[in-house]
Amino acid sequence: MTRLKIESKAVVSLVLAALLFVSGAAWQNTRAQAANASPAVPAVAGRNGIAALPPSLPPPQAANQPAALSSTLSYYFISGNTFVADTASTFYFPYVSGCMRGMPAGAGFWAPVHLPQASVVVSVTLYTYETIITTTVSTAYFFTNNGLGFAQAPLSVNSAKNTVSFQHQESTGSNPTTIDNQNDSYTVLFAKAGDSTSLSLCGVRLSYYAPVSATFLPDVLR
Repeated sequence: MTRLKIESKAVVSLVLAALLFVSGAAWQNTRAQAANASPAVPAVAGRNGIAALPPSLPPPQAANQPAALSSTLSYYFISGNTFVADTASTFYFPYVSGCMRGMPAGAGFWAPVHLPQASVVVSVTLYTYETIITTTVSTAYFFTNNGLGFAQAPLSVNSAKNTVSFQHQESTGSNPTTIDNQNDSYTVLFAKAGDSTSLSLCGVRLSYYAPVSATFLPDVLR
C-alpha cells in the first residue's frame, strides 16, 4: 500500500483556506441581516454644525392670525334704567320705559359691557330725553380697563343741548377698539354737565363688527 506524503507547508495552506472560507461566509450572513433591518435615520448636519431636527417632527405651527370680521355691523344696547350710580347716596328715578332721570351733575352711572372676543367696536350712540330748552348736556364714554391701574375711553359721544323730546347722537371720531376679554374689561359711563333734572338717560348702544365664527346668544333660562 502506497502512503501519501503530505508536507507541512501543504497542511498550513489547507488550514488557512478553511479559515478564509468560514470568515467569508460569516461576513456575507452579517450583510444580509443588516439589509433586512430597518435603516436608521441619518444624522443631518445643520447650520453652524448644529444637528438639524429629525425629519419626523411636525413643522412649526403658524402664528395666530387676526380674526376675520363680519362685514355687517352688530349692536349692543344698554337700557338707561339698568345703569348704576357710582355712589350709594346718588338720587335718581329709573322708569319702566327704560329711561332714568333726576341724576345730579357730576355723578357717574356705569354699566358693564360683554362682547365676543376679537370684536371691533367702532361707535357709541347715546339716547336721551329732555322736556325743556336747556344747555345741560350729557356724555356717554366707552371705557376699557386692564385691572392694573390703566383705563381709557377710546369712544365717547355728547347729547345735543337746547333740544326737546327724544334724541340720539352717535360718536363721529374714528377710534376702533378690539375686544380682548383675556386682558381687559369694558364698561360704559354716563355723566351730565348742567343743572337740568329733567334730562333723562334712555340708553347707550355700541356698534361693532363681530368675528365671522362668533356665536353670541343670551342664555335662555326655563
